[in-house]
Amino acid sequence: MKPCRNGHFSERNKYGSCKSCVREIDKRWREKHPEKAAKRARDWDRNNIERRRQNERNRRTKNKDKVNQQQREWRAANKDRFRYHLNKYRKTHPEVIKRLSKKWRMENPDKVRALGRRTQAARRACMPKWVDRAAIKAIYDNCPSGYHVDHIVPIKGKYVCGLHVPENLQYLPAIDNIKKGNRIDLQSAIT
Repeated sequence: MKPCRNGHFSERNKYGSCKSCVREIDKRWREKHPEKAAKRARDWDRNNIERRRQNERNRRTKNKDKVNQQQREWRAANKDRFRYHLNKYRKTHPEVIKRLSKKWRMENPDKVRALGRRTQAARRACMPKWVDRAAIKAIYDNCPSGYHVDHIVPIKGKYVCGLHVPENLQYLPAIDNIKKGNRIDLQSAIT
């Protein structure tokens, strides 16, 4: 292979031009015209969505460790933005989250058991010695189908922690209990 007039030993494009020279010319043009270059890049992205995605997948595959490290650093530096985008993704892709959660539970049964044990330990720690255990068992046994037994004042709340006693238990529709999480519903707590 002969060098080009700039001394590059590089492949030629279909017009016979040296690919290295063309890259340098493009780079100089982008530096000289940043607005036009940005617009050209945006237009290309819009017109070549599948190709752009494939290029990104290839880049991630080739540089897996580097990409993972960059993502860890970005998440550490932008915790609020990461949480916002994660919650947004969870709301828009519930079926993906459900599938991934199920996969994780199948691959990590020991961790699932440990989480269950921690929950049980937290309940036991919040259950005073004087509590009527039979009444609590009756509440759980009589829970209607499609409902959950909810703690009015959560056992592991952010600002306040309740007790695992019959007076702190209520029946809530499953979806409402899941939405409530470990937050306190002041209306339920007052009444």
